[in-house]
Amino acid sequence: MAGKIEPVEYFEIPKITKKGKERIIDWHNTILKDEQGNIYATLSSGLDITERKQAEQKLKESEKLYKKISYDLDIILDGVPGLIFYKDTENNFIRVNKYVADAHNMTKEELAGKSCFDIYPHDQAQTYWDDDLEVIKSGKPKLFIEEPWDTDKGRRWVSTSKIPFVDEKGEIIGIIGFSIDITERKKAEEKLKESEEKYRVAYNRAEFYKDIFAHDINNLLQNIKSSMELLSTYKNIPEKSDEVNELTNIIEEQVVRGTKLVWNIRKLSQIEETESSLEPVEIFQVLKEAINFIQKSYHNKDIEIQIDSQIKQGFVQANGLLLDLFENILFNAVKHNENPKIEISVKASKADKDGKKYLKFEFLDNGIGVPDALKEQLFKDISSIKRKTKGMGLGLLLVSKILSIYEGQIWVEDKIKGDSSKGSNFIILLPEVL
Repeated sequence: MAGKIEPVEYFEIPKITKKGKERIIDWHNTILKDEQGNIYATLSSGLDITERKQAEQKLKESEKLYKKISYDLDIILDGVPGLIFYKDTENNFIRVNKYVADAHNMTKEELAGKSCFDIYPHDQAQTYWDDDLEVIKSGKPKLFIEEPWDTDKGRRWVSTSKIPFVDEKGEIIGIIGFSIDITERKKAEEKLKESEEKYRVAYNRAEFYKDIFAHDINNLLQNIKSSMELLSTYKNIPEKSDEVNELTNIIEEQVVRGTKLVWNIRKLSQIEETESSLEPVEIFQVLKEAINFIQKSYHNKDIEIQIDSQIKQGFVQANGLLLDLFENILFNAVKHNENPKIEISVKASKADKDGKKYLKFEFLDNGIGVPDALKEQLFKDISSIKRKTKGMGLGLLLVSKILSIYEGQIWVEDKIKGDSSKGSNFIILLPEVL
């Protein structure tokens, strides 16, 4: 009142009631002046704000508790090795853990409020949203959904579970999702599946080789045995000298066939196990070498092999297996021929097919031919041929496998169209090196 200090217009102060309880009073103060401007009194009014102050205190404590719970929840969610997210019924992220944020190169705050369509390609986002809607509408969780997840580091795989999120009234207000990265597991499963498939194919291949080898070698040994028995009977009978020579030739031929059979199995095994490098090879030189080998191997047979070609030289991408390819085709023509004179004509030409340039070779023989029902089976991949198929031999399978490496083609036609008994025409195409 003396004007020595500034008046305190407002303050709060606790007061004790007659019953000893503390109340908080909100005081508002002012000064009163006379007509001359002199202070002559003060005016104060007090308002009991105890309940309001208590409510404010509880609100502060509640906010503090919420912040602590939220902080603790963040620690828990960020510590879980997986992607955790909470979305509302409008497809917006409300809360995510750091794994989700890190995966999208964003902060948790930046992700909040964004929808799947803001982050992922439309088709992928639509798939996620359809799953969310299914959970929201049905009120039932969807568990362990395995789905692709495209990231800036490439495609990953996750196992996702989604459950409905309800409020205190039991109404669904969103979904909670949890995803685990299962990319490494998927890779391991794929490798295991590939390993199992390779094992199965290898096992079937081995069984197939065994069956054919056992069948063919048994036939060869039986022929040798029969010939030996007759040979022991005829050897001391001079007038049977022609029969003795014929039996000797048969035995020799069976030995050649047995050697070729073992060689083919070995070659097939090598092809299956390793990849061979290719380089330009002059094809006619290799063809002539194969013809020379066949004629020397069957010196006891009357074999005539002619090359009919206007092409003097040609190159293809190949390796040492090219010789085996020609030898097996020629060997097959000799093996399945019952004529006194075996005639084989090799026609060479150039051909265009599907926009590519090829060297075309036709091997025409006067053998027993190939029935129409067998034409489609001769060159099938070995994994697709049933084990019980007998008598096919391995030569043409080797030819087919070699041609697959060279990106070539092979098929068989009748030498005389419409009559498979008059001989065969084996046709191969090899990409030409220009």
